Amino acid sequence: MRGINVAVACVCAASVAIYTARRRLKARQACIPVEIPRVGDSFAKKFSRLAHGRGGNQLKKLIGPFVTVPGVVHLAQGAPPSSVFPIAEVRLKLQSGDEVVVDDPGQIAAAQQYSVSGHPRLRAWCREWSAKTYAPPMADQDWDVTLTTGNTDSIDKLGSLLLDEGDVLLVEEYTYSTTLDGLAPYKPKMVPVEVDRDGLVPEALERACAGLVAAGTPPKALYIVPVGSNPLGTVLAPGRYAAIYAIAQRYDFIVWEDDPYIFLSYDSETGDHPLPATTFASLDTDGRVARLDSFAKFLGPGFRCAWITAPRTLIEKLDIASGTTTQNGSTFVHVTLHHLLTQWGDAGLRLHLQSLRQEYQRRRGVLLAAMDEHLTGLAKWTVPRAGMFVWVTLLRGSDDSADLMPDLLHHKVLIVPGKFFSPCGAGTPSARISFSSATDDQMQEGIRRLGKLLKDLPPSYVLMRGG
Repeated sequence: MRGINVAVACVCAASVAIYTARRRLKARQACIPVEIPRVGDSFAKKFSRLAHGRGGNQLKKLIGPFVTVPGVVHLAQGAPPSSVFPIAEVRLKLQSGDEVVVDDPGQIAAAQQYSVSGHPRLRAWCREWSAKTYAPPMADQDWDVTLTTGNTDSIDKLGSLLLDEGDVLLVEEYTYSTTLDGLAPYKPKMVPVEVDRDGLVPEALERACAGLVAAGTPPKALYIVPVGSNPLGTVLAPGRYAAIYAIAQRYDFIVWEDDPYIFLSYDSETGDHPLPATTFASLDTDGRVARLDSFAKFLGPGFRCAWITAPRTLIEKLDIASGTTTQNGSTFVHVTLHHLLTQWGDAGLRLHLQSLRQEYQRRRGVLLAAMDEHLTGLAKWTVPRAGMFVWVTLLRGSDDSADLMPDLLHHKVLIVPGKFFSPCGAGTPSARISFSSATDDQMQEGIRRLGKLLKDLPPSYVLMRGG
């Protein structure tokens, strides 16, 4: 009898243990989110060690869920009360004479606080813009946008989240110098890919990828400026988007689509230029594109405001990164920009962009006319189809345009040597000339000085190249 009681007791104890274990398991499961595969896992498997090490902002994790809960007494935050904010109204006068006024107390208070992912109303505007302009072919819940403090910040955050030392980053053979400088601390292996007048060459990209895979170093990402390439001024041919995206799928790499000059294309004399029908974001069926847009080139760089459109998997990581670094940009700027864009509406923004293109196209014409007059026979160049720059190859002088810098500075004219834009830092006789900020007279005088310098080079310093 005693043996039976012991057996029963053991069974009961085992049952209790099993029941308790199940309860604990259920409790743990209730607290731990289940990892469900979703669009954007192309990014999830590419995250860097630094990305995996970011745990986010503990205070925001604690406070965030209770911000909108009624009746909660908030004794946890270190934020000042809105009653002590000094600004009661913002009034901006536009060049047109119109005014943008922010006087709603709630918005004024919001402008003097901050949100990790940016001011919700401006973020919603950016998401709506991306939805109607790029139409990402993913389910609505699988993609999102987040604000950053400019595309340089966007590039740095993407670098920190996606690049480990030695990872292969494909880039155009000449690309934005600040990207090269900004990503250098992450120590990627940058591999240049051939570009022609229609942008990055898909066949060259295919060859580069095949060679990298054969060498055991497959590419992790491609960084590309498709419209108004800085410094080349090229525009990616429409048919090349799909070809490049297919290569990205085949070799399983991420595409960083940095597109700040998308609003500055010059195919139309009226400036009423439609945006490209195709972008990498519009082709992104499997969630491998991070698209970078910026207010810098069509409203002003001093606003330090841009946005990233990407699969939600990446957006969540970007918000975590912002939470312990920049805390995002100025909400004061975000609120003001949102009021301006809302007041303009689609029609007002379209008129502004049309006027902007006309002015840049006029400036481009002034620079090109000066080059025709003073550089013919001394340099060769192509007419940029977008952006702010002309890529010029000097036919006289050193094989490295940087060698001319002392003479250029002596003549008080400044251009950017082409080696600044080379991922290898290789010298080149090419250089970048801008038509974005100098006056008409300054552009004409600067090109005249450059032409005179090239003509006056001593015979020992001259290397004639075919025009």
